[in-house]
Amino acid sequence: MSRQSKALPSLVLFSLLLAGCDSSSNSKEKGSTQDDAFLLPSEAVNTPQALGYYLFNDPNLSLNRSQSCASCHNAKQAFIDTRPNPAKGAVSLGDDGVSLGQRNAPALTYAYLTPSFNLNSNAEAEGGFFHDGRAKTLQAQAGQPLLNPIEMNMPNKAAVIIRLQEKSFYTQSFKQIFGDEVFATTEQAYNALTSSLASWQSEESFASFDSKYDRWLAGSYQLTPAEERGKDIFYTPSLSSCINCHTLNRNLTAPKEMFTNYLYRNVGTPVNLTVQALTGVTTKDAGLNNGAFKTPTLRNVAVTGPYMHNGVFAELDTVLEFYNFRSRPNNSSNLINPETDKPWAETSFPEAIHSTELMMPALSKQDKQDLIAFLKSLTDQRYEHLIKQ
Repeated sequence: MSRQSKALPSLVLFSLLLAGCDSSSNSKEKGSTQDDAFLLPSEAVNTPQALGYYLFNDPNLSLNRSQSCASCHNAKQAFIDTRPNPAKGAVSLGDDGVSLGQRNAPALTYAYLTPSFNLNSNAEAEGGFFHDGRAKTLQAQAGQPLLNPIEMNMPNKAAVIIRLQEKSFYTQSFKQIFGDEVFATTEQAYNALTSSLASWQSEESFASFDSKYDRWLAGSYQLTPAEERGKDIFYTPSLSSCINCHTLNRNLTAPKEMFTNYLYRNVGTPVNLTVQALTGVTTKDAGLNNGAFKTPTLRNVAVTGPYMHNGVFAELDTVLEFYNFRSRPNNSSNLINPETDKPWAETSFPEAIHSTELMMPALSKQDKQDLIAFLKSLTDQRYEHLIKQ
């Protein structure tokens, strides 16, 4: 294999991912039972980004050779899990086709701009990956789903590396990028794998900053009256509490506004009773601590439901109705979940809710419609066709 092999440009790879196809061709090698829909190229690649693309899409790296990273993170919809399952997409199916997780698969667009997990100047936890920040960096995150028993379910790192070495494409690409001794130890090879996955997910194509909102900032788009009203409600602390967590002016590692402060908050999210019934798991999910989960970005929020860390809400309107309730729990008229026609389910850690940050006046029906119009304007241009009208 020539060390001068060309790697596909990252934008080409991203386009292939959006198209849901791979233009390369290769026959199956030993050990592979995967479908021909995913095929590796015949020549090695020479950049970690290109290698990460193939690793991300390869179902051969799960125990039953049936699930890839892309299975739970669909590039056609901002990298969320769009597969049908008994939980209606609130959580994800594992490689065995039966196991269900407890948390909603987060979108990967803009994820690489998240700061590493740290304690800020106020000694508050900030940044990190997964809903609870258990992975400090994007690379640390990349290696965990492969080994999670209810995700890709590989028994250990050594088993993953053995799978890699079944394919000459991987052995040659890894050596070409990381050196001939990359497989000398399991830990060294696994580090190269996670580094490649993180490199792929750090491409600028994952953060296009080309939504209507961004185009409005650039002067090339005029917000509609509803979007303008929604923006004003969102921006104004006396009208809503959105800005308290989805800040507009606190950039950390991102070149533009991310609509999150990356802090951990308990907003009193109801338990997902459907997931509980399906899994039989009733243990309280404490998140980082006491029910606090990382504030997500609102970029692409209109096309990345279900919502909240446990996927308990299917619609954005329900989320706003819930915040209407949560901001005034003692005198609220918003006592019924419109998706269930029942009172909001109990939350796991009611004593630890960050009530002060949630307080706001009641949102009228028009307020909610306008806020949703603004939130839709935060959708990347390539995903605008997915927005529900």
